[in-house]
Amino acid sequence: MALPLLGAAAFFGPSLAAFATSRPVGEIGAAPPPIPVIRVHPFLDVGATTCGWDAPVHDGPHERTGVLSPSGPVDARMLVAATRCLRASSGFLTLSVSVDAKGKVRDVEADTGGDEALADCATSFVRGGGRFETRGPGTLKIGYYMGHHRP
Repeated sequence: MALPLLGAAAFFGPSLAAFATSRPVGEIGAAPPPIPVIRVHPFLDVGATTCGWDAPVHDGPHERTGVLSPSGPVDARMLVAATRCLRASSGFLTLSVSVDAKGKVRDVEADTGGDEALADCATSFVRGGGRFETRGPGTLKIGYYMGHHRP
């Protein structure tokens, strides 16, 4: 009986000793680095639900910073500005609108890739609407581009 126990101890002993003295995996300070994630949002064809042959304006990702409560009025005015001003263009428009705590437009920026007439049209339309029913302070940034009708 002793001979099988000695054989088992000789066979499994070194494995048990190595396991007992090993350090655990993932010790303190060994957290894996975070994985960068890119937020992707497909552009929405805003004109898809309307009748007629209006040029298709595509609504892109919405980026909110700060507090905008509610953000719907700002979004709606930006969309109207984009649809009115992009009709004469075939490019893109990125609008950024900042609103203060009283609903007053603090800043409007337009990135158009160099099309100054488009930028002036969009910023003038957003500023010309007066105060929002939205309270901030916060900023809403939305990208728009013109698409083409597909038969």
